Amino acid sequence: MGGFQRKTAAGAINRAIIAINPVTGKIYVVTSASDNVTVIGADNSTVTVAAGTSPVAIGVNSVTNRIYVVNADSNDVTVINGVNNKTSTVPVGNGPVAIAVSSATNKIYVVNQGSANLTIIDGATNRTTTIGAGPNPSEIAVNSVTGKIYVANAGTEALTVIDGSDHTMTSVPVGGPVNKFLVNSATNKIYVLHGFSISSRHPNKSEMTIINGADNSTSFLAVDFFPRNIASNPASNKIYLAYNDNVTVIDELNGSSTKILVEDGPHLLAVNSVTNKIYVAKTYGDTLTVINGADNSTTSVKVSRQIYELEINARTNKIYAAHPFIGKVTVVNGVDHTTLPVTIRAQPRFVGVNPATNKIYVAGDSGDVTVINGANNATTTVKGDSGANAVAVNVRTNKIYIPTQEGRVTVIDGASNHTATVTSKGKEPDRASSPLTRPRSTISTDSGVGQVSSGNFFAIAVNAETNKVFAANTDHNNVTMIDGVDHTTTAVQAGIQPFAVAINEQTNKVYVANQQSNNVTVIGGDDNSVTTVKVGTSPVGIAVNPLTNKIYVANSSSDTVTIIDGANHATASVKVGSRPYAVAVNRVTNRIYVVNNGDNSVTVINGADNKTTTVRAGSDPFGIDINTATNKIYVTNRDSNDVTVINGTDHSTSTVTAGSEPYGVAVNPITNKIYVANHMSDNITVINGTNNATFTIAVRTGLPSLRPVPRRSRRRP
Repeated sequence: MGGFQRKTAAGAINRAIIAINPVTGKIYVVTSASDNVTVIGADNSTVTVAAGTSPVAIGVNSVTNRIYVVNADSNDVTVINGVNNKTSTVPVGNGPVAIAVSSATNKIYVVNQGSANLTIIDGATNRTTTIGAGPNPSEIAVNSVTGKIYVANAGTEALTVIDGSDHTMTSVPVGGPVNKFLVNSATNKIYVLHGFSISSRHPNKSEMTIINGADNSTSFLAVDFFPRNIASNPASNKIYLAYNDNVTVIDELNGSSTKILVEDGPHLLAVNSVTNKIYVAKTYGDTLTVINGADNSTTSVKVSRQIYELEINARTNKIYAAHPFIGKVTVVNGVDHTTLPVTIRAQPRFVGVNPATNKIYVAGDSGDVTVINGANNATTTVKGDSGANAVAVNVRTNKIYIPTQEGRVTVIDGASNHTATVTSKGKEPDRASSPLTRPRSTISTDSGVGQVSSGNFFAIAVNAETNKVFAANTDHNNVTMIDGVDHTTTAVQAGIQPFAVAINEQTNKVYVANQQSNNVTVIGGDDNSVTTVKVGTSPVGIAVNPLTNKIYVANSSSDTVTIIDGANHATASVKVGSRPYAVAVNRVTNRIYVVNNGDNSVTVINGADNKTTTVRAGSDPFGIDINTATNKIYVTNRDSNDVTVINGTDHSTSTVTAGSEPYGVAVNPITNKIYVANHMSDNITVINGTNNATFTIAVRTGLPSLRPVPRRSRRRP
C-alpha cells in the first residue's frame, strides 16, 4: 500500500474498483458493466483492456507490475501485464468477490464467497492453491510485514486469521458483526468496526475492536455510534473514523479524540502518510474534503459528482476519485488541489440524427459527443459537458443542441463541429471541436469557474421555423428560450419540475410537462405568454401531432394519457398501461405510441377516436422513435437488451438484439437506419430498417474534460 491507507465504500481495502501502481504511475479502473479495465497513463491517456465477466475488484503488485482483476460471474482472475497490457486468465473458486495482493511474497489471495474458500495464486507461475476461509467469506486484507491474511466472515462475529507460511487458520472473536476492518502493518494492529451494534459496556456508544496481530488478543475502544469507515496514518499514530457529520481523530498513543466537522455524510477516507493529509469523500455533494493532519484544518476541493472510491499515489502526491456512474475519474493534485477529470467510459444515453447531412450525434454521461458519419460510419469525438439529458437537431440550421445536468446547453455546429455553450445567463465563449486540437491553455476561458449553477436542463425541443430552442430547467422551474442566431436567452416560468418539452411548429406553441405540479405549461412562441393546463399525475412525456393540433401527455403515476386540444385547451383522458413514460406520434397515420415502463407494453392510441390497442414490448421499455416512411416503431428495452420493432399496420412485432442497456433511439428516415445508444456497453447498435440486420459502432472517449462538474440533481427512472 505504500505510504497511505485507503478505504472504499465496499468495506475493507480489497474491493477496489480503482487501483494504482505507484512505480509506473498507472491507474487501473474496473468497469463491471462492460467487462473491462481502463488503464490511465501518467499523461492521462486511456487504454481499455478486456477482463472476464462482471469484474468486481482489482489489486496491483507494484514489484512485478502485474494487475489482478476478480471476475465474479466467470469465476476467474484476469492477470494484466503492466508493461504491454497482455492478459492471461486464472480460474478460481465460485463467486469471487474480493482480492488482496502481497508484494512481499508475490502471492495473491482471492475470496470466493460462493464456494466459501480462498484461492491463493502464486504470482510467479499463476498456479493456485485452495484453502478454507471460514463461513461466508466476504472481505480480505493482508499484513505485508507479518504475511498474515485477515478474512471477514459475513453473518458471524469473528475474523479468520490465516498464517501465510503454513495456511493454518484461527478464528478470532471480535464481539460483534464485522462492518469494516483495517490492517495497520506498521503497528501490527487490526481495527474492526461493528456497524449499528451498541456496546454492552458503554451505554449509547458503539465499540471498535482492536486485535493485536502478535497474539490475536483483543481490546475494545468505545466510539460514537455507527462509524461508517476507518483509516489510519501509521506515521502519526492517528486513527480516523468517518461519521455522518464529522471525522473523529483518535490518537493511538493516549486514546484522546477530536471531532472535525465535515458535512454531507463522509463515507470514504484515504490517508497520505507522507504529506499527513486525509481525504474525505461524502455521500452527498460534489466536493472532497482535505484534512491537514498537523492542525486538523480543512479545505474543500470540487470534483466530478459523488465519489465512490478514493486512491492515492503517495509518490506523485496525486489523489484519484472514481465516479463510475458518469464514467470519470477526477485527478486531484495534492499540492495545489487543482483537478482534472479523466473520461474512462462514454456511457451513451441519447442519440439524434440529422437526415439532411446523414450525421448521427451520440451523447451521454461522460461529456464526449460522438459524431457518426452515416455514409461510412467513421466517428469523430466532440467535447461537450457531462451528464447529457437529450439530443435535439435543427435540420435547417444544422445545429445540434445537447442539454446537460450542469445547467448548460452544448451547441454543435454540424458543419465544423465547433461548439458553443449556453446557460440560462447566455452564451459562453466558443470552444474548438476536437479534443486533439483544443488548446490546453483554455482552462480559464471555458471552465466555468466561479459561475453560479444554471440548474439542470432536463429536456429540450427545437422550433426549426422560428430558430428558437426551448430547454426545461427542472431545478429552477422554468424554460430557457435560446435564440438560435445569437444564443441570447430568455427565461419563461413553468410549473414545478418541468420534465419534457414538445413544440407545434405550425401554431408556434411550446408545451412543457411539469412532473410535480401535474400540469402542462403552454408558451406562446411569439410573445412568451403562458397558459396552464391541468393533466394527470406526474406527467413525464409529451408529444404533438401538428396536423390535428393535439398534444399527448403521458402521466406516469395515474397510468393515463391526457389529450389536449391545441385550439381551446380542452382535455380528454385515455387509460394506458402501467407507468407510461415516453410518447411518440406518427402524424401520417394519426397513431400515438405510449411506452409503458411498468408493464412492458406499448399502448397504441387511434388519434381519430382515442381507441387503444396494447402491444407487448421487452423488459423495461424506455426510448421510442418512429420511421413515418416505413410505418415502423422502434422501442428500446433496457433490461432485455433489445429493441422491439412494431409494424404500424398490423401491430405485429419483431425483436432485434442490441447492446447492454439500450437507452435512446433515433431514426434516419432517408437511409432507413436506426441508431440505438447502448448505455452500459459504450456503443451504438445500427439497425437496417429493411431487414433488421445490425452492426455495432464503438462510442469513443476523448481527452479529459477541462470543465468542473456540479452535482447531478435529477435522474431518469
